Amino acid sequence: MSTKSILDVGQLIDDLRRAADYASCAGLNGDHAITATLRAADEALEKESVPDVVAISKALSDLTRIIAPITLTDLRGGRNPCLAANRRLASFMQGGLALLAIVALVFIGCVMNYLHTEQAAVQSLTELQELRPQLRLTALRKIAEFDGPVSKPPKAIFDKFHQEITELRLINGKLFNTFNDARKATALPLVPGFSWLLPSAMAAEDGRKGDKGKAEGKALSDLPYDGTKPPGPLAPAEICAVDPEGGVQLPENAGGFPAWMKHIIADVSGDNCFYLNVLFPTGNGMLLSDTGTEYARIPALKESMSMRVTWILPFAYGLLGAAIFLMRNITNVRVPAMNPLEAAVRIASGGVAGIVIGWFYSATPGAVMATTLSLPLALAFVAGYGIESLFTLLDRLNRMIAEPLQKPATA
Repeated sequence: MSTKSILDVGQLIDDLRRAADYASCAGLNGDHAITATLRAADEALEKESVPDVVAISKALSDLTRIIAPITLTDLRGGRNPCLAANRRLASFMQGGLALLAIVALVFIGCVMNYLHTEQAAVQSLTELQELRPQLRLTALRKIAEFDGPVSKPPKAIFDKFHQEITELRLINGKLFNTFNDARKATALPLVPGFSWLLPSAMAAEDGRKGDKGKAEGKALSDLPYDGTKPPGPLAPAEICAVDPEGGVQLPENAGGFPAWMKHIIADVSGDNCFYLNVLFPTGNGMLLSDTGTEYARIPALKESMSMRVTWILPFAYGLLGAAIFLMRNITNVRVPAMNPLEAAVRIASGGVAGIVIGWFYSATPGAVMATTLSLPLALAFVAGYGIESLFTLLDRLNRMIAEPLQKPATA
């Protein structure tokens, strides 16, 4: 009774031939005994005699160790990097990866520029808040109203009065520049090229104002600051209107207010009147009481900065590292040939590794300027470049943890 052989000698010889061809292409076939074994097997098949299975198996085992990390499965599956079709595909993909790396660099440059713009805007707004211009205005108005620095000026009061005027005028100039920069920073998209990805609803409101400006032939940055209209029904020209008693004219809806509230409104209106008509008689001042909405941009800007530092930049650096790794190794004959899907998975893994690094990094809560980004972004790039090494390390740690659990308990 005849039985079919357990070993497929023909398959063994085919595998040996594939491995020998690859080793010859990669310059690894330095063992003449393997070539001699392959020749003897071919001659035995031609003579219809039984080949030496032991010799063929040993030669195949030795050759498999020589060609590692290429495996017989790779060679059987058409992933031989020496095949002409695979080499053409690798060259084409290498060009695409080079283009991807350039795009990633440009993207990183844009995001870093946006981040620096937002950092500068937050720093300027915070410094402006610390100057407390509204309190300084009130103090200056009280000096002018009660100390008489002009009609009968003692030298100290006269000098302090004019020094405060100069400083408030400088602050006013800084208000215009800082608020304009804050508007531009808030309107920046999270992802360059996708303006619909805005960091907050405040940016969308600025977008509507920008559309109105475009209808008038103006850009958002060229629109005048809309902060000169005071609260209440009074127009700017009516802020300093005088009532019959010689005081500041109050809004019409203030007639039914309590007396103490009327005094407060009159005091605030006095500040506005003094600020706009004494410090800036040419009309280039703005009401300090209307600047609160601009300071409200700080949380939105910090949220956008956090998104860039924690998610977007680490992902971009990880993706860049993965693209450069593939660009250098995809034509290497010592690694299995890759198809576009496998390359895409490798690049995506690099981006995810970069994001994981970004999670471990967090700026100091409430900080205006983020601390140095060199270390976390460099780690994100390295993680994207060497994701295989990271996975290998994680596998080893997993085995180290699992091995004690698998050992049987000793009596």
